[in-house]
Amino acid sequence: MSYGEYSVSATQAKDGQNSKAAKSSFKIQLAAPAITTPADGNTFTGVQSEIAGTGVAGATVKLSGSVTENVKVGADGKWSVVLDEALSYGSHSITAVQTSGETTSTSEKTAFKVSLLHRRSTRRKTARSSRSIRPRRPSVASASTVPPSR
Repeated sequence: MSYGEYSVSATQAKDGQNSKAAKSSFKIQLAAPAITTPADGNTFTGVQSEIAGTGVAGATVKLSGSVTENVKVGADGKWSVVLDEALSYGSHSITAVQTSGETTSTSEKTAFKVSLLHRRSTRRKTARSSRSIRPRRPSVASASTVPPSR
């Protein structure tokens, strides 16, 4: 069965008698695509230039928000977009919806941050004291010197 709304009914017949029809309606909904990279809630240090996920093979995934692209889901159920320019530093949000034929899924959203890469300093830090250091005074002998007698 393909995506869409359906109604079914069933009756039971025995010894020439038919039961009242039981009816039911249901909908086969296209699942929302998954956004696997970047993961929701993560903070990335450095370059973030790929958006990737999974969906229904052959469907088209439409991205909106910090990235606006349309991408087709491969036969393996995976999709990805490599950005011409990496996302800037700061908070980002991307929403994905997939369409197959006339059916559109619900949306999936991811929010994440790209932050500056902090480098460790290679210089050695020295401890500093808060007390002041006074120069030492030379020692003074208290004994008097008497010139040698001749």
